[in-house]
Amino acid sequence: MRVVFLRTLGIEYTGVSGLFTDVLLILSFAELGISGAIAYSLYKPIAEKNTARVAALMNFYKSAYRIVAAVVMVGGLCFIPFLGYVVKDVPDIKENIILLYVLYVINSAVSYLFIYKSTLFTANQEHHFVSWIQIAISVIRSVVECILLFVFRNFLVYLIFGILVTCLQNVLISIFADKRYPELKTKSREKLSKEDRKYIFKDVRALMIYKICNSLLFGCDSVIISSVIGTGWVGYLSNYTLVTSKISNLTNQFYSSCTPSIGNLAATDNDRQYSTFKVLQFTAFWFTTFCAVSFVVMLNPFVELVFGPQYVCSMVLVIVLSTHYYMTSLIQPVTSFRDANGLFVQGKYRPVFMCIINIGLSIVLALVWGRSDAQWGVIGVKIATIVSQLCTLQWFDPYLIYKNIFKKSLFKYFKKTLLYFTTAAVLAAATWGLGHLIETVFSPGTYVIFAIKLLLCIIVPNVSIFLLFRKTPEFAGFMETLKNIFAKKKAKKAAAKA
Repeated sequence: MRVVFLRTLGIEYTGVSGLFTDVLLILSFAELGISGAIAYSLYKPIAEKNTARVAALMNFYKSAYRIVAAVVMVGGLCFIPFLGYVVKDVPDIKENIILLYVLYVINSAVSYLFIYKSTLFTANQEHHFVSWIQIAISVIRSVVECILLFVFRNFLVYLIFGILVTCLQNVLISIFADKRYPELKTKSREKLSKEDRKYIFKDVRALMIYKICNSLLFGCDSVIISSVIGTGWVGYLSNYTLVTSKISNLTNQFYSSCTPSIGNLAATDNDRQYSTFKVLQFTAFWFTTFCAVSFVVMLNPFVELVFGPQYVCSMVLVIVLSTHYYMTSLIQPVTSFRDANGLFVQGKYRPVFMCIINIGLSIVLALVWGRSDAQWGVIGVKIATIVSQLCTLQWFDPYLIYKNIFKKSLFKYFKKTLLYFTTAAVLAAATWGLGHLIETVFSPGTYVIFAIKLLLCIIVPNVSIFLLFRKTPEFAGFMETLKNIFAKKKAKKAAAKA
């Protein structure tokens, strides 16, 4: 899709698309963490089969999300007077910038309608149903969008179609939820008590800070790059973050599926949480290391091969993006245990400090480093994000769960994390070195060296991790989990045949 977008519209439209997407990511703070609070509240009534309470929570969720959609719409439109300060150095945009932005706002606002029912699947540990709908819609959407871009070469047609698809996807999820959980329709008038709403709002107030700060954290990078360095650089960066962010989205689906199981474990067997965490942390390390190594070795060749050599950026940027991905992904098990155990209030001010450090340092580095070289300004913005996480998220959230859930020394976590990071760094350097050596000595063609590097990324990190960690308890727990998953699938197939 990105290849077609670049070929038909160009890098300027790519930059505008990435910028507006991140601006609206900032506006998503209007959701205020309601979904997290509701999901946490659903675990117990679902386990107890308390249909009336589940229905009451979903009715509350529906009303809240209607308000969220309205706030996003109004807030997005109120940002229009400031567009001129953010969108800079963007030639060859024939459409009206304000009209394009308004369509992005509409798409963001309608995405909150009906989608609240997807949380019901997540809390029931059935999020795969939502995933299949999203996958099917995404494939069809990409094919049709490619055709529309080739035929019309018009950004407005592309955006209007996107709004229609967003509405269709949410309606399909809503219809499927009604069919999957018909008992909730019979209790559609159930309402939460005043005491229940008060309890939920207590968590929402804490999650609100997380939500606002995370929205600013992940959305401000593009805004700072666009306003300080130029909107075109958002397009160059988005070719790289396209890959890293989509892989992150994929792994987030996995952790989203794990969180309800952890929540159920916290409610029924708290003693097993620590052993489960260690297995999940090792799983995250293995997959994250494989992906990070692949990014270091393959991102520049991928961009050159798919988008063209004119879009290739510095290897320093690749290393910084890969490091940011590694840190963000490896902390995910901690986040899952924090959310599943409802530790919202205890660390509510941590995101504030992370956000202040990130935005302040990003602006300083973009201004100072960007003066001599625009690309170094972009690198500075991404380094600021890493520094802000190291100063806050990477130590405080583990401290929360080790103190409040596991009742163990945080030193164990840091020792394990340092071991994992060192292993990942050595494997990345070794894999890149082997690929570079083969490329230098044998000078194979572009496609051949791409295939060789891909093969090295598959073999070197995975085989190395297997050999290094195969005798650890975490590896044994990981293999046991895989055996249980396959055993359950086999039993389901046998039952279906019977």
